[in-house]
Amino acid sequence: MNSQSTANAQDHTPGKGSEDLNVRALLVSPYVDDLLPLQQIFNEHDWDLEQVDNYKGARQFFTKDRVPIVIWNVSLTDGSWRDLVSQLAPLPEPPRIFLISRADDPSLAAEAREQADVDVFTTPFNADDVWRRLRSAWLVRRRKSPDRMESPSMLARAAT
Repeated sequence: MNSQSTANAQDHTPGKGSEDLNVRALLVSPYVDDLLPLQQIFNEHDWDLEQVDNYKGARQFFTKDRVPIVIWNVSLTDGSWRDLVSQLAPLPEPPRIFLISRADDPSLAAEAREQADVDVFTTPFNADDVWRRLRSAWLVRRRKSPDRMESPSMLARAAT
């Protein structure tokens, strides 16, 4: 399918508005068990999912790029989600962060919500629930600042 056909198909997909086009997110996880189901959800909704394996990769990503949503696996050993929240907090519009946990952990969910407006996905993923929460986060962010996104230079300063 050429790009013109793809664009036309996107324009006429029921339930999709222009606010859903060209949305990108970053997955910070080395695990294929995270990547494959999330990639399927993103593909179904014509969103793009970037992926890095670890905290170092995320830091490098944020020196040159930006995304409105970050999905972080809590089992990473080279940095924590708390480090990421601290790193991105100075940005005018930090990305919304979602954590991936292998187990239902009420204390993690409570801490994440209390400390920083962070949400938790438990695996195995419920595709409808994941999509609903990701899209809701995107729409809230879009309403807050439809035309203002962080510049990569601001991200580079925050990443140092």
